[in-house]
Amino acid sequence: MGHTLQRERPVEILLVEDNAGDTRLLQEVLKGISLPTTLHVVEDGEPALAFLRKQEGYARVPTPDLVLLDLFLPRLSGHEVFVAMQHDVSLARIPVYLFVGDRDDPHLARIKDQGLPLPCSLTKPVRAEHLTAILRDLSP
Repeated sequence: MGHTLQRERPVEILLVEDNAGDTRLLQEVLKGISLPTTLHVVEDGEPALAFLRKQEGYARVPTPDLVLLDLFLPRLSGHEVFVAMQHDVSLARIPVYLFVGDRDDPHLARIKDQGLPLPCSLTKPVRAEHLTAILRDLSP
């Protein structure tokens, strides 16, 4: 059974994930939510920042309403992407959910120790109920 939500335009989601299996699972979860979404996927932190800053081949992409960010990426980690976003006024306002192992993930403590706002977190695999609640909380 899908969850029904109303919204004028699709929720623009940027998924930063290098694992194709995790990407496919999230796509399946999104299919079960009756809310229009557009999922943009990049596989590393460098293209994620280019996407967010509308650089290189990403000049015409929409600004995401939500960023789902894996911490463990090949070149530029999710932690580094989050820190860069927080230091850029135009990007700091975008909600970010980090994929973590659990609530006591040491990456969250590192972010807190840097004096940055603690991002929300998710564990994999993402469940439809959790994603629905996140999407519902986004301002239309």
